[in-house]
Amino acid sequence: MSETTTYLLIATGLILIAGLSTYIWKQLKFQRTHQLRLDDIEQQAREKTQQRRDYLIESIRLISHAMEHDDKLTLTEGAIRLKVLVEHLAPHLLTQEPYAILVLMFEQTQHIPLKEKFKALDRKAQRKYLAEMHRLEQQHQVALIDTARQLHSYPFENQ
Repeated sequence: MSETTTYLLIATGLILIAGLSTYIWKQLKFQRTHQLRLDDIEQQAREKTQQRRDYLIESIRLISHAMEHDDKLTLTEGAIRLKVLVEHLAPHLLTQEPYAILVLMFEQTQHIPLKEKFKALDRKAQRKYLAEMHRLEQQHQVALIDTARQLHSYPFENQ
């Protein structure tokens, strides 16, 4: 092999090494940038999840407090709202005592129209449903208040 061919092969090898090094460097830079973006997205998701969790905990505490201390919130409405909130935050609680009463109240009042549909009913139908809710509230009042108290002080933050 001649000296010129040897130098030509060395130069070609160096050019290939430089080209591959540049390619690897760009790929590593892209990978780092991509990983930083993924880490940022993951952090945002964690923050959003924590904010949602904090909102649910605060809502549970407000409603459970209102069930005991505010006459504007009926026990039926409070139980329905708490059931839905607990279902999103800690669904396993709904199978345990005393929290199972929330599911029972939800199931026993599921057929009653809500909000605008309730307002659209005639007075006789509204009174019938209100009497039914009042009977259920009287029947389960102690259990509902006890559940509200326990939910108000439940350590959701430790889960």
